Amino acid sequence: MNSQPKSVKDLKKFAHVMAIAFFVIGFLLFLKHHEIAKIFFGLVLIFEGCGLIYPEALRPVEAAWMKLAHMLGWFNTRVLLSILFYVILTPLRFMIWVMRKDLLAQKLERHSLSYWQPRAEDKFKPERYERLY
Repeated sequence: MNSQPKSVKDLKKFAHVMAIAFFVIGFLLFLKHHEIAKIFFGLVLIFEGCGLIYPEALRPVEAAWMKLAHMLGWFNTRVLLSILFYVILTPLRFMIWVMRKDLLAQKLERHSLSYWQPRAEDKFKPERYERLY
């Protein structure tokens, strides 16, 4: 996590982004005729006002917001990686095991003289060294 003190410019950006986010939420709630939309429009005014007049007032809010974002990122990473592992990789590994596939050619073949795998012969082309990837 970035622990450097935020500049006034960063705090102004934070205020502007939060105001836009609250405006979008408030506008969507306003379209659905919810009374709570007024609260979000009030937050827009507070954030834009603080961002324009005294951005330093937003320093603790920004710090708390970033701490929350860091915790959510930590949690979501674990959830997504767990889902990836248990929903995709484990069944895939089970299917490969059931089909007795050796995708990495790790089985030892006792009758083999060598484990060398011949490559297709390519004619030497100097251009190949110009673009390696």
